[in-house]
Amino acid sequence: MKRIYLITHGTKFGGHNQDMTPDGLKQIISIREQLLPKMPWIPVIFVGIGARHKQTFHVLIPTMPHTQIRHSPFCGTADEIEDCEDAVDTNCGKVRTSEYLGLVNTPGFNPWEFASSLPQDALLCAGKELMTALGLSNIFSDGQLYELDANTKTGKLFKA
Repeated sequence: MKRIYLITHGTKFGGHNQDMTPDGLKQIISIREQLLPKMPWIPVIFVGIGARHKQTFHVLIPTMPHTQIRHSPFCGTADEIEDCEDAVDTNCGKVRTSEYLGLVNTPGFNPWEFASSLPQDALLCAGKELMTALGLSNIFSDGQLYELDANTKTGKLFKA
């Protein structure tokens, strides 16, 4: 089984590329203290390029001193796609959803191939955009740790 872990950023303030709320930070601290010690050693952590992905990483990294760090837009961008119907809030301003290519609708991007290419037990700091692209929006929640099986293309909440 090719196992990859994915942590979703905590609850955030509304709007484009906003930080996590104090409760959102508490969600990630809880994962760091309760779940990370029960996980296997993480060889590499991939961090999305949005503010919340970076915040998540900064909360986790003190407990992972020998872990390699990589930054990737494939883990999520700074764009705000949640709850949008007509427009997406991007670094360039609002654009119509029909004109936006994100992880969900970019031709040629296969999120499960991306996950399969990663080392065993890699950790992704991501959010709803990647979870949706993986077809896992039905189990998405802020501030959670998921275990992905890249062979069967399935995911579930991590249970220690």
